[in-house]
Amino acid sequence: MEGISGIDDLRQTLDRHKQFEESGRSLTTEDVNAAVRGLRAGGATEIRVVDDHGSGGLSANINSEKLEKGVRLYQGPDLLGRLGEAIERSVTAAVLLGYHAMADAKDGFLTHTIDFHLIAGTKINGKPVGETALTALRLAEHGILVIMVTGDQALIREASELLPEVETVQVKTSVNRRTTKCLPPAEARKLIEKAAKRAASKIDQLKPLYIQPPYTIEISFPTKEHAKLAVISAREGDFRISSPILF
Repeated sequence: MEGISGIDDLRQTLDRHKQFEESGRSLTTEDVNAAVRGLRAGGATEIRVVDDHGSGGLSANINSEKLEKGVRLYQGPDLLGRLGEAIERSVTAAVLLGYHAMADAKDGFLTHTIDFHLIAGTKINGKPVGETALTALRLAEHGILVIMVTGDQALIREASELLPEVETVQVKTSVNRRTTKCLPPAEARKLIEKAAKRAASKIDQLKPLYIQPPYTIEISFPTKEHAKLAVISAREGDFRISSPILF
């Protein structure tokens, strides 16, 4: 939700705040609808929507009643399992909508990687990665390529370095983790729809993300206490990372 057009306040992404119900859910749903319309115009025959944002509630970030008809929506109590439920061999490509930049980015809005407070940064083979890379790698394990991403300028920079040919839509410009200036939502949705149409029409030109094994994974924490907590949680089976590439 952090990279959704019109979202410029943390409270819009958290279900315990009134801003979430007043604007966060509707803004998210309409960005999704714009992408759906564009993908269909580009030739997509089946579209699945995975509600994959955690802090906005277990299954409430997208308003199913306002969603474009004819798409399959994956919501429910198993947040980490939703993407897995949607993935199968018939899926060709994915759009990462409303993403945020990685924890290390200084000029991104609400930047983090996996956990807003617990994890300070993540690297694979010495290269910093965020949730865009982790999701793209997980999808690539199933032969699925990423064709488009949306978010602020920090996220677009990150995604473009990772996936040079991917379609991107910058819907806001961020100064730091707390400050961003959004495009008018109607304008941003027009851009999303046009980019989604282009992305769907050039699937044959793209390839899934691949990193040469072996893999070295580094996860850094803000304090020693946070690191100890993660180790204890992992031993007790409570600490899970969403991408299989990390196991």
